[in-house]
Amino acid sequence: MYQYDSSCQGSLDFEDFCVFIGDYLLTLNEARQKAIDYYEKMMKKRDLNERDSSDLENEDIEEEITLFFERFPELDDYLNALCLYNHDDILVDEIDNDEELIVNDPNVLKRKFQVRIYSAINIEQFFRIKYRENVGIEYGSLDPFVKVTLAGESKETTVLIGATKPLWNQDLIFSIIVPPGEIQDIQSWVETQSFYFELYDFNSHGIVSHTELLATGSIPLSQVLYSTKKTVMIDLLMHTSMDEFEISKPVYLEILLEDLTAEKWSWAKVRDKYTYPEEVWINKYLPKLKYDLENEVFERNNDNRKVVETKDDLEIESIELDTVFGYYQSVCSNLYSVFKNRMFSVIGLNENNNFVFLPCLLTPISYVYKTKEEIARFVSLIPSSTDILPISDESRNILSSFSAINISKLYYYIPNESSAIQFYSTSITPYNTDSFFRQFNSPNTILFKKRASLFEHCMILCDLFLGIGLDAYVAIGKLKHRQYMWVIVIDNSGGTSQSEVKLKLFLKNNKLYNVTKFANYNNLLEEYKYRCKVKVTHWNAMTGQSFVDGDENKFQCKNIVSLFNHKNIFFNIQRSENFSRSIFSWNLNDNTKWMPFLSQDNTFGEIKCSYHNRILYCKTFSSKSNIEEEYTLLSTLMKLIILYRRHFLFIVDTEFYRPLCKHFQEKLENIEKIIRSNNKDTKKEFAYNLFSNINEYLPSRHYFQGGLYCFKDNNPNLILEELISMGHISNSIPNSLFVISSKVFQYAEGVKVVWIIIGYIYDINIYELL
Repeated sequence: MYQYDSSCQGSLDFEDFCVFIGDYLLTLNEARQKAIDYYEKMMKKRDLNERDSSDLENEDIEEEITLFFERFPELDDYLNALCLYNHDDILVDEIDNDEELIVNDPNVLKRKFQVRIYSAINIEQFFRIKYRENVGIEYGSLDPFVKVTLAGESKETTVLIGATKPLWNQDLIFSIIVPPGEIQDIQSWVETQSFYFELYDFNSHGIVSHTELLATGSIPLSQVLYSTKKTVMIDLLMHTSMDEFEISKPVYLEILLEDLTAEKWSWAKVRDKYTYPEEVWINKYLPKLKYDLENEVFERNNDNRKVVETKDDLEIESIELDTVFGYYQSVCSNLYSVFKNRMFSVIGLNENNNFVFLPCLLTPISYVYKTKEEIARFVSLIPSSTDILPISDESRNILSSFSAINISKLYYYIPNESSAIQFYSTSITPYNTDSFFRQFNSPNTILFKKRASLFEHCMILCDLFLGIGLDAYVAIGKLKHRQYMWVIVIDNSGGTSQSEVKLKLFLKNNKLYNVTKFANYNNLLEEYKYRCKVKVTHWNAMTGQSFVDGDENKFQCKNIVSLFNHKNIFFNIQRSENFSRSIFSWNLNDNTKWMPFLSQDNTFGEIKCSYHNRILYCKTFSSKSNIEEEYTLLSTLMKLIILYRRHFLFIVDTEFYRPLCKHFQEKLENIEKIIRSNNKDTKKEFAYNLFSNINEYLPSRHYFQGGLYCFKDNNPNLILEELISMGHISNSIPNSLFVISSKVFQYAEGVKVVWIIIGYIYDINIYELL
């Protein structure tokens, strides 16, 4: 306890227990190796004794050897008697693959999952007015059901009529085929897939029955695949359109997920054989990799530039340490010899398809925004990229043998382009992973395309933070078994009040009992003192939210592997990746906790930026909406809604209730200013006032049903597609009137955000006529 308790409180957390188990296994292996050496020594004595049996002095030794091997005829018998048997000797079927690590075994690729939907919590806040036959009107009711989607296949639960506290307890079975190919392509595919959960309300009234989306959530497929031996039970936190304002209770979906595939085909065997992107590049593109690292990474004079000759049959073992690649390989080999399960990313592909170190993708950028909140909001409004991840030629050749229909079913399933423009206020989104196999664009290219991946969002956010003088880093870690990136800002001006409280409490406990007996006491005390001087803030580049390390509102990602800025990379060499632990250190100057990739005395020079246009164009922006653009968008949306309802729902007349449309239009005027203020009380007050006092705009006995949504683009076709998927324009209740209002706010470089209120009003008396 005194040796392994990192918190010095007399209890072991999970990480402490893992450290204890690791040390125990090391001790067990050492004892096992000694036992094996002793058994081999006895075998040698037996062989010598059999060759020289005439010596009378060996009679006692011969008797000892005979008794030993009568009791332990085999090595396993001796190890079992000492309780040192090998736990790894488990009979499992190996994956059939060739030297290129190609997986096409159908036993491994065919996966079967069971999703059990238990219940939904706190959905009574989405109450609707329902008409029940032989009962009448219910003023606070719901008809909920859950839709689950995996790799393009969707299944639904039954609809529970009049259930504000639903209990389904229903199983949904999914059978999918993972695309065959090289193992790195298979693993990339798995990391992009998720179980998507959508909670709907069913409405059977009107000419056509329709559904309305209430909340959504997702669980990574990898989280289930890596838990073959146990069932995954989760209270899934769903996100709604009003999460930004924090006025509603959190919605949870109680679910159980299980991989029904036989244990001998466990996905862990695929993961164990997974090759990291840099290993693939070394094996396939070594000459180009060496050339790019030597010529594209460091600022060098022509006199000091070392020319690397490339040959087709180059061997890794012949690399000299005075080359950039040799230095890179020596550092990484030392890291992976100690931390075999951590992926220390060092190299990436820039937009010119050159291999460079990750710091080459960053540079300080001065821009029109000078505060952290404005910068984070601007970056979060860049739409997410929906590009298909690249795959190798070998994987493509294997897939070419399939028919086009089969490929469309089993190949990459990605969210629609329309969902890429919807703003999610939580970090768990369809875009919360990225691959280092893809090329990373420069900030100018990102803003020109108006699309960015997760890593590119982090790149431009870190660049802008560095431009205003902050000590910012891009962090690489894991979120729910998938690689995740975010931005960290280290402020040396002073720590948080909570850190000081923890230090006082720690010193107070020292007086109650002898804390100094714990092995981690000095390290923990030093870390508490350091956190009182430094404040670490985590910034989610996809949502613009910030989380101060140690606060109650913690960031959802808790594991970190490395940090990098425009100058260097820092590898986490602490025993744990979990930065929520008290013993975790953020002191990058401590080489026993964080290992710098480039030492201070390196002879290669300074890292150079991989793109030339370092300064973005400072175009003007306005927090006020553009009236002309706003009118064009709104009128186009109205026309598209009318056409959709006429040609797909066969509803000829669609009318809009303009008094309420105008009211909401005025309410949305200051919404972006309120969001950027990042004041929780102000946002809550705005959300409460938004839909209050609307009865004066409604005819008598009329009811409004609708919601507020945020989009990152003003493309009316994409917005319409997303509104259709949420079920907001499929209402067919007779004499109902639609309500739609929008505000368009333009930021720099043409980045836009669109706020839309959409819904409909209808006469409650109409139910009596249905």
